[in-house]
Amino acid sequence: MKVNPQGGETCVWVPAGTFQMGCSSGDMDYRRDHGLVSKRDDGEAPVHTVTITRGFRLGRTPITAGAYKRFAAAKSLPASSRSHQSGLAI
Repeated sequence: MKVNPQGGETCVWVPAGTFQMGCSSGDMDYRRDHGLVSKRDDGEAPVHTVTITRGFRLGRTPITAGAYKRFAAAKSLPASSRSHQSGLAI
C-alpha cells in the first residue's frame, strides 16, 4: 500500500494479469427467479476473461468530497458543482 501525498488516501497496487469476470448462467437464472436482477446486472453475464495489461494504483476506499476538493485545488481544477459534506464519498 502507498499513501497518495496530494490527498492522503491509501492506494493498493493492482497488478497486470488475467481473471474471470461475470456471473454464471445458473447464478443469473437464480437471481432472475428471485427478483434480484437490476439493469446494472445486464453486463454481468456471461463469465468472460478480462486482461489488465498494465498494473495501476487504486484507492482503497471511496474518495470523499473533501479529498476531491483538495485534489482539485492542487491541480487548479474547478470543484464539483454539487455541494457535498467533506466526509461523504462522491
